[in-house]
Amino acid sequence: MKMLLLCILALLSALFAQQNNTSLISTGPIQLTQTMPKQVLLNKIAVSEILVTAQDNACDIVITCILSDSSTYSQSDPQASLDGKTLTWKIDQMVQGENKLLKVFYHPIKEGTITFCTKVTSVPMCCVSSFAGKAILSITKQGPEFVHLGNEVVYQVNVKNVGTAMAEDVSVVDEFPKALAHANYKNKVGYLLGNLAPGIEKNVNFVFKAVQREKIRNMVVAKANNADAVRAFADTNVVLEEISVNIQCPPVAYLGKKIQSTVLVKNAGDTKLTDIMVIAHVPREWRNVSLDFAAKIEESSIVWELGSLLPGAEKAYDLSFICKELGNHCLVVHASSKSKSLEAKASCCTLWKGMPAFLLEVQDTIDPLLINQTTEYIIEVTNQGSAEDTNIKIVAKFPSQISPVSASGPTSHRIDGKFVVFSPYPSLKPKEKILFKIQAKAYEEGDGRVSVFLYSDLLKEPVPEEESTHVY
Repeated sequence: MKMLLLCILALLSALFAQQNNTSLISTGPIQLTQTMPKQVLLNKIAVSEILVTAQDNACDIVITCILSDSSTYSQSDPQASLDGKTLTWKIDQMVQGENKLLKVFYHPIKEGTITFCTKVTSVPMCCVSSFAGKAILSITKQGPEFVHLGNEVVYQVNVKNVGTAMAEDVSVVDEFPKALAHANYKNKVGYLLGNLAPGIEKNVNFVFKAVQREKIRNMVVAKANNADAVRAFADTNVVLEEISVNIQCPPVAYLGKKIQSTVLVKNAGDTKLTDIMVIAHVPREWRNVSLDFAAKIEESSIVWELGSLLPGAEKAYDLSFICKELGNHCLVVHASSKSKSLEAKASCCTLWKGMPAFLLEVQDTIDPLLINQTTEYIIEVTNQGSAEDTNIKIVAKFPSQISPVSASGPTSHRIDGKFVVFSPYPSLKPKEKILFKIQAKAYEEGDGRVSVFLYSDLLKEPVPEEESTHVY
C-alpha cells in the first residue's frame, strides 16, 4: 500500500515539476508534499499547497507552516490558526491511505526568494474494525392475469437479500386460496432456500390447478431467522370458457307427421366467444321441411355461422322434419368456437312409429235371397297403414231377416244368436290382409243389413261396415 502511494506521488510530482517547486517529507505515519509556484508576481495573490498523506493510521496530527517575511498572509483552506507568521492545522486522526489538501493564499511583497517551511507531528494509531450489517429480504411474485378453469397456474417468485448481512435459513411459503389446488398440499406450500448472502437471489415456481371460478389474490411470504418477513401478491381471475349446445325433439313421432326441433347454443362462460359455428347432422331417413333463414345446407348437415356471443348470451334455432322410415333416429348437433378451441355436442332421438290404417270390406255372394236360401258373407281386413296392429277382432251382427249358421277364418269363432264373434287375430302387419267367411240363411222378407265391427289394440273406436241383402 505504501509503495502504491509513493508511486502516485512520484507521478504527480513529475507532472507538476515544470511549473512548481516541490518538497516532500515523511515522518512516522504521515507524509507531507508541499508545492509552490516557481515564479510569482509582486502583489499578486499566489497559493502554496500542502498534501497530507496517511501512510498508516495516525492521530493528534499537527501541521505547522512558517510563512516568509517576503509575503503577507491572505487566507487558508481549510482555515488554519495564525500566530504571527505561523499557520497551524490540527487533525484528530487519519486512516491509512487518506489524503487532505491544505492551501495557503499569500501576496508576494518583496522581490527575491519566498520560502515556506512546514513541519508535521503525529502519533501512530492502531485501528481494528468490524462491519455491522443487516439482512433485508425483498420478494416479487408474477403470475397470469387470467387463467381458464381446470388449467395449470404457475407463479414465479423471486427472493433476494438486499441487505448487508447474511440472511439465515430463508424460507418462502405460498398461502393459496380455495380456488387453487396443489397436487400435494391443502392450503400452503413452500421451499427452504437456505442462507442468502447479500445481493444473492433465488427463483422458485409455485404450480397449481385452477378449480374454482373466482377473482383471487394469491399471497407468498418470505422469512429468515434474522430478517423481517416480506410479502408479495398476484391477482388472478379464474374464468370459465365454455360453449354449450342443447337440442330438443319429441321422443315419439309418426311417419309422415311433421315434428319441430329446437337447437339452443349458449355462451356458458365468462369471456366473449367468437367464430362460433353450429352444425346439425341430420339422419338420412329425415327430410327437412323448414329451417332458420340463416342456415346453410351442406350434404346431410345444416350449418349456422353464428359469429360471437357475450357471456351468458344464447341463440335458438327452430327446425322442422318429417321421416320416411320406422325406427329410432337421432339428430346430433355440434357447436364450436374456433378462436377459443371450444366444442360442445348434444343429441336427441325420436322413435318414429307407423300408424295402422284398416280397410274393412264386407260382401255377400248371393243377393237377393229367397226365404230359406243361403248366402256367404266375405269379410276382408287390409292394413293399409305403416305399422302393425295387434289383436284384430271381428264381430258381425245380423238383422232379423237373416241368421248366421256357420263361419270360418284364421281364428276360432262362436255364434251367439244373431252375433258371430271371431277370436282376436294376433298381429296384422302393414299391407297384409285376412279373410273371414260367414254362411247365413234368409228367414223373412225385407231389406236386411249385416253390421260388421273391427276392433284392435290401437283403435279407440271400432271400425264399422255394413252389407245390405234383400230377402223376398
